[in-house]
Order: sequence, then structure tokens, then C-alpha cells
Amino acid sequence: MGSRGVRGFSAQLLRERRTALQLSQHALGARIGKDRHAVIRYEMGRHLPEPRSLFALARELGVLPTDLLDRPVHDLSWMRLRAGFEQSDVVPHVEGYPMLELGRVALQPDVADTLAGLFSSDSFQVTTPAVYAAHQAIRIVRGRGPASDPSRASAMPQRLR
Repeated sequence: MGSRGVRGFSAQLLRERRTALQLSQHALGARIGKDRHAVIRYEMGRHLPEPRSLFALARELGVLPTDLLDRPVHDLSWMRLRAGFEQSDVVPHVEGYPMLELGRVALQPDVADTLAGLFSSDSFQVTTPAVYAAHQAIRIVRGRGPASDPSRASAMPQRLR
């Protein structure tokens, strides 16, 4: 599988949703501006869709982009995708966001507040403690340890510490 594309993409969820809607691979490919071979590669897990393709797939299947992900943790990339953003949409608001999403830099309080506001919508509220938990999750998964700012620990619910 290629290293590019959306991490956590689920070939099985894509196939299940497409077949539930009785769409052929050819028809879905045409709707997203790809050929049927691209859909076949996605469904076989041979290729991960780029964010724009993931958004197009979700739109045509009537689901959120995160509904096509199979993730055990809700990290910052999950929150970003849930809000309908690509990394490039977040960078103007948070300098160095890609490194933050990878867990390579510490999360600062003002940045956590900015991300909570940016990722929230009428149907999905994101709190600052949830942003801390998401950032901490990816740091732990990547072996970088807890990333929470100790001075903000009291602002985080006990279950997130």
C-alpha cells in the first residue's frame, strides 16, 4: 500500500457502503472523477485515497469522510477530517499544524483553543480537553509519550489525564 493518502481509510467500509447503495465500481468512479480501477484499488486496500478523493467518496456515498475510516483512536487528523478540512485548510490558522498532527511538537494552550473552535460545528462540538486527548493519543501511539501541557491539566477532565 502506498504511503500517501488518508491514514485509517477502511477499504471494507467503502465496499460495504457502495454495495448497500447498489452502486457499481464504475459508477462510483465516474461520480468522483476517477476510473473504476481507482475504486477497485481503494476497495482492495492497495491504495489510500488522497483527502480530496476521500471527501468526494463520502459525498457520493452520503456519509461523512470519517465514516470511511477505521480508527481505534480519535486523533487530530480524525477531528480535522470530521470537520471537513484538509491539512492545508488548518495551516493558515495554526502554524506548523502538520507536525502537531503527527505528534512531533507539543500542543500549546492557545493552539488547543483555536483547534477546538475550528473543528467544532453545529452537529459536532469539540472541546479544548478533547483536542488535548486527541493530540496525546497520537503521541502515545507514535511512542512520544504524553503531550499535555502540565499547566493545563486541571482544565482537563479526570478521565482524560
